Amino acid sequence: DLGVNISQGVVVEELVKGGSAEFAGMLPKDIIIGVDGRNIKSVPELQQVISGANVGDRLNVKVLRKGREVEIPVVLKAG
Repeated sequence: DLGVNISQGVVVEELVKGGSAEFAGMLPKDIIIGVDGRNIKSVPELQQVISGANVGDRLNVKVLRKGREVEIPVVLKAG
């Protein structure tokens, strides 16, 4: 239990070794609540935003980590 009432967002369960999110510093249990100013409430919303981006694009990802909002710049890698 994170001690936070989560009504939106996508929980990061695990990270792809060497992937964009791990490289950017995201952690398991981070809760993705926004990407580039758009609120994220579900996995399909997150997938839609990511599918519209290209390799090399930088996405500003907002996560809840231990009850605090953190902005993480993520540069998309191939694969």
